[in-house]
Order: sequence, then C-alpha cells, then structure tokens
Amino acid sequence: LLFITIDAPGLNKSSCNFHVTPDGRLSFRGNWEKENKYVEMDLTLFDRVRADDSELVIKPRSVQLCIRKVQTDGKWGRLQKREFEVPRNEKRDWDYFEDSSESEAENEPFDVNIPPSLGSVAQFTPPTTKKKRNTETSVPSSSLPAVFSQFMHALDVYDGTVFSVILVHLVLCPYTKVEESFNLQATHDLIYHNFNLSAYDHHQFPGVVPRTFLGPIVLASWVAPIALCAQLLGSSKLGALFLVRALLGFFSWTAFSRLRYETKVKFGPEVSLALAYIQCCQFHLLFYSSRPLPNVFALVVVTHAFAFWFAERHERCIGLLAFATVVFRADVIVVAAPLVLLEIGRRRVSFFRALYVGVGTAVLALALTVPIDSLMWRRLVWPEGDVLFFNVINNRSHEYGVAPFHWYFTSALPRALLGSIMFIPVGVAVDRRVRPILFIAISSVFLYSFLPHKELRFIFYALPLLNVAAAVGLGSLYKNREKRKWRWRVALAILGASALCVLVFQTVTMLNYPGGTAIQKLPSVHQNKCKGPSCAPILVHIDAFAAMNGISLFTQHAYPWVFSKQEGLVEFGKFHYLLTEKAEVEGFELASTALGYAGIDFKRFIPKTEARVFIHRSTTLELPGTTHTEHSSMGTTPQPENDEEEEDEESHTTSGVAHVA
Repeated sequence: LLFITIDAPGLNKSSCNFHVTPDGRLSFRGNWEKENKYVEMDLTLFDRVRADDSELVIKPRSVQLCIRKVQTDGKWGRLQKREFEVPRNEKRDWDYFEDSSESEAENEPFDVNIPPSLGSVAQFTPPTTKKKRNTETSVPSSSLPAVFSQFMHALDVYDGTVFSVILVHLVLCPYTKVEESFNLQATHDLIYHNFNLSAYDHHQFPGVVPRTFLGPIVLASWVAPIALCAQLLGSSKLGALFLVRALLGFFSWTAFSRLRYETKVKFGPEVSLALAYIQCCQFHLLFYSSRPLPNVFALVVVTHAFAFWFAERHERCIGLLAFATVVFRADVIVVAAPLVLLEIGRRRVSFFRALYVGVGTAVLALALTVPIDSLMWRRLVWPEGDVLFFNVINNRSHEYGVAPFHWYFTSALPRALLGSIMFIPVGVAVDRRVRPILFIAISSVFLYSFLPHKELRFIFYALPLLNVAAAVGLGSLYKNREKRKWRWRVALAILGASALCVLVFQTVTMLNYPGGTAIQKLPSVHQNKCKGPSCAPILVHIDAFAAMNGISLFTQHAYPWVFSKQEGLVEFGKFHYLLTEKAEVEGFELASTALGYAGIDFKRFIPKTEARVFIHRSTTLELPGTTHTEHSSMGTTPQPENDEEEEDEESHTTSGVAHVA
C-alpha cells in the first residue's frame, strides 16, 4: 500500500478529482474556488495498481491518496518514469519502494509539511531501509503493447458513439472528390494490380505533385484479402471502397479516442465526456476522418502525438510529429515547431534531446519513404520534399485560388467548430493548463495563414486541440450546472444548434457527388444481357467534372464496361455512353441525369438541386448486349429530377483530373 500526502488545507471532496489507471498512472486535481487557486499532481508508478481499490482521504490540513499495488513478487520501481524530466525545484527524497509484503513500515500513513519554495507538490518520506534496485529485466508500462492494452480497456460507450458518427458519414457519402483521388486510386491499384506497376493509375494521371504510397500500402494490406475474396464471389468493387474508408475511419477514431483518454487523465472525466459530445456535434472533423486525404493520414499521427504530449511523453510526441512531417504532410511543421519550442522553453525537454529525437526520426522516415516511393514513381523522389518545393519555394499554390489572411479565423474555424467555439474562452478562464494547448492551435493556424492558397483541410491538426480547450469549458459548466443552471441550459442549446447544423451539412453534402451517382446509374440505363469475357465492350467516356465529383476506380463497373478519362477529346463517336457536365452532345441522346447542388430554397429552407452530370447514349452505335429495337425504345429523353444540395467545403473549379497539392 502506498500513501501519498499532499499539504492542501481546506479542500473538500467536491473540489477534488482523483484518477488512477491500472498501469500506475495517477492524477490529482484540487481547487479552492473562492481563492482562485489549485493544486495538481501527476505521477506514473512503475508497476500495476488496483485502480478500483484506490481511495482519496480528506483531512483537515491535507489530502491523502491511498494506492494499492497488485500483489506481485516485484518491487516498487521509480516513482516517475525515466522519460519524464525532473523539475528543477523537486527534491529527490528517495527513488524506490519495497514491496508492501516485505515491510509493514511502508503501510503507515505519513504527513509532510511542504516548504513554500516547493509549492504544492507531493513529497515523500524515505523508508527506514533502502534496498538495492531489482536488476531483473521487466517491461515498463509505457511499452506500446501496454499502452494499447490500457487504451482498449479505457474505451467507453461515448467512444463507440463517435465511431458510429464516422460510419454514418461514410455510408451517406461513400464517394470521393478529386483531392482524395491519389490515395484512393493508389489503394485500388495495390489491391487489384499488386506488382503490375505499369497498370497503376498514377502513371497516367500523376497529379501536380507526387504523394507517398505508405498510407495506401497500410490500407491495402488490411483490405486486400477481403476485397479479393469478395471479387471471386462476384461482388463489385464498391464494397472494397467502403472497407478502405471504414479502415481509415477506424485509424482516425483510435487517435481521437486515445486523445480523449489522455484528456480524461489530465483534466478529469467531465472534460472527457464533454469532448465526445463536442466531436459528435461538429461536422467536418468526423466527416473527413474516413476520407483518404494526405491531411487525414497526417492527422492520425499528429493526434497520437498530442496524446503523448498530454501524457508528458515528449520524446514520443516529437518523434511522431517528425514522422508525419517527413512522410505525409510537410506542413505539420507549423504545429511541431511551436510545440517543441514551447516545451523547450518550459524545460520539459532539453533542446539537444529534442533535436536528437526529431532529426533521428526524420532520417529513419526518409529511409522508409524514399526507397518505396522512388520504386513506385520510377524515379528518385521524396514526395513531401517536392510538395514543399512546389508550395514554398515556387509558391505556386496560389494557382488553385487565394483567400485573405484572416480566412481561417473568420470563415474556416467557425464552420469547423460551430457552437463549441463559444466554450473555448470559458476553458481558458477556468483552467490555465488550457493556455499552452490553445497557443499551439492558434499559432499553427496563424503561421498557415501566410500561405495564399487556403483550405480547411490544411488546419485539421488544430481542431483536436481546440476541441479539448472547448471541452474544458463545457466540462466546467457541467460540473457547476446545479449552481448556475441558466449557463448550463445555454450550453445545451448551443450543442443542440450545432447538432442541427451537422444535419443540414450532411443533407447538403449527400448531393455533392453527382459523378458517383451517375456512374452507379449506368447499369440501370443500359440493360445489358451479355455478361462475361466473351461480350463486346461497352465504352464509356468520363469528363473531368464527373471524374472530380465522385468517380474513382472503385466505382467503375467490371467488364464489359470499359471507362476512359482521356482529356482534350473533341470527337466521341467511338463511345457508347458519356458522363459529362454538358447537357447536349452531338451524336448522343440524353439517357439519364444525376442531381447536384443548386442553392438553397429559403422559403422551405431546403437545398435545391439541378442536373449536374448527364448520361448520354450514342445514337450512331449499336449498343452491345441489346437489340436495335431495345435501343430505340429507350430513346425517350427523361425529365431531369428536382432536388437539392450545398456546395462541398473543398470543391475546386480546377479543370482536368488534377490532384491538388
């Protein structure tokens, strides 16, 4: 049994928060509301403890934490793990405890008066005898298997709710935009073409800048066995698209849940619960969590880095940030640089140690990405180096549109955070530990504002930190809901309004992929009676607009359908069908349409729609698999349907099937 006594007169149980995890991570928070003061303590013990049997004892002039160790033959190790830097004002009374079964003296409680110069820090009395350190090799609780086991044990129903929201977004909007095309097409080629590199899509459509294959390789390695078995059973590739996106959504969810767990340890269960509510009442973060953007791959790694930052594991945090910068998105540096400099300034990590970890990880990441991507691109290449050269040195990102300096703060963040932005000032006011978190988020957005071309996805990394800051504010309102009921009711109204906005955004976005809708209509438009390799091919041309708005290799149908995305064509006589944004094409008749966004009907407050992608059928070629009579009977021009939708947040007016840098 371990007793920790904190000199904190005047505290009561309602103003204290004590949390222990089975792997020995201990967190205590206490505050005097009238005096606007607080005491906090975080420890990580070497061995596992009985979290359920630990208790908090309030005394007149102190608080006593009683922690029971799991009965093993091992000794108590260092009270604080070696990767934690010792504060300069911490006095080293002792380093080790004997096992509770060996010494009854350790089971006795003790009180210590803390000198004012040391502040409100837990101090300990050394045991009467100090044994030598146990030299037997053991696995620390900070090992990756232990961290994963601890994380899985901590999952709750609210984590499941967050993942359910991600899946709902996926099911309602399964199609993708041009910004996601490289990673999606690369994953498709890795699954279905394997080692036939000459058949890969990126050789024909390389995009503006090269991208890494590491993310697609991870997704394809998990999905390929299931997708190939489904293909043998005659299933379409659309199911594989769902699997790929669901897997990426799962990776994003594990990162969010890991951060939420560390938030619970750092700020308390109320803040963790508030963070889950805030995430579910926002649209963009969870909507994009399953979308194969380079920014989303980087977001997964960066969010895990933030979780390690909250847990005071700075070396792992720095290593993950360096890896994400080198491999997935070079712009992660605008988050990494302020964070590392802040921790160096606060003496949480030394400059040379941070440099060693950061540079060492970067070198290892380069050794991983350069050989693999050079093989896939058939030339020596570091993809993120090319992106950095394109955006910073050549400064060509403005070719894809520019926005004013303040756009992120006045447009992007309010849309991304919705009502939760109002809780951030409350969080800063009630807990000063929010200030460095908010500093990292705001400084990264500020630095990115200097780049003329702006998109919401560029500042994804700031959203988890801003959500934590907002959750601290919402958690404070929840804890004081009995004292200030009207404030809590206002907070609930804000969350409700945010949830309503999510429903509106989702309804609008469902109509924003007319290309995907059009290509799924093709089999119903062409009642093909011939199936198998002996059938004549059905040639379909897809123009740039349709390809950019929902069509991918996963949505293309199997033979006898043959698709072409060749650009710059003037003559389409060899094609049986066209998917195009043009309402009329000579030599073709209108067979069907796919609806797209056309504004908002403010009278009924619903989105309006119009035909955005047209399916044209050739009038000069006989369609394979049908008779001439059947062809003629299908020649009536359908009346376009009338529905609605809102413009996607990330849509571009770029011509051609280009991958935006």
